[in-house]
Amino acid sequence: IETHEVASDISVACRFAKLDFLYPNSKFILTVRNVNEWLQSCQYHFQNKVNTCSITPRLRKFLLTQRLLAFGTVTYEQQLFQKTYYRHLETIKKYFSNRPEDLLMIDLTTGQGWDVLCSFFGKPQPSLPFPHQNRAGNALEGMFADMNARLQKSQGDWLN
Repeated sequence: IETHEVASDISVACRFAKLDFLYPNSKFILTVRNVNEWLQSCQYHFQNKVNTCSITPRLRKFLLTQRLLAFGTVTYEQQLFQKTYYRHLETIKKYFSNRPEDLLMIDLTTGQGWDVLCSFFGKPQPSLPFPHQNRAGNALEGMFADMNARLQKSQGDWLN
């Protein structure tokens, strides 16, 4: 985090309050979407896209720990995931209720993109189309390959 401007995904979702404490004046983005579409995506992700046997033991431990922290399980369970979705949404809303300027809730599936994001950060909009690199989980393989490569090079604690 010290060398980057953005952190994302499940490890942030599980630790947003701690990160908020450690990095005062940070901004947070909560991506939301239709819960049924999200559940379908989770099911696909958990059952088809991530083969935990093909990643390093350390990354596997990290991934399974994140799943336990976020969902209370390491496997896809629709009712539990649906409850988790709504609980997380309410937790975030409550946490930022006195600081609405620090939270952006955005639904990228409805066409929200640069306009909302750049407005939140007070930045000009790029002329490039808004990227959609992880539709149907197609970026996961590259992400895990990158994480595995970093783990092979580093003895650091960046996954902890």
